[in-house]
Amino acid sequence: EDLSARTSLYILSDTNAGHWTYIESHLLPTDLFHDIFLSHELHMTKTDSRVFEHVLETVPFDASDCLFIDDTLRNVQIADSVGMKAHQFESRELMMQSIELHLE
Repeated sequence: EDLSARTSLYILSDTNAGHWTYIESHLLPTDLFHDIFLSHELHMTKTDSRVFEHVLETVPFDASDCLFIDDTLRNVQIADSVGMKAHQFESRELMMQSIELHLE
């Protein structure tokens, strides 16, 4: 099922311009996302809580309405510290369960 039909999706990625160009053109249908936040454009990474605060100032949702998913525990902890719900990616199945619980 297309999650973008059920909720607003955003990307927050620690990447550089070269990697992002490849990802965008070969791996990811970016048209599914409401907005995309890239570390090389923001000059902040996910290890800095200010990047999460920037996202929260930009999106039309309260922090508690946002679910952040990342494979790095430290990033998940920082998202949690600014009030987002956060899930550490371990498998697609567990991630989808977390998303379903969030959307209930």
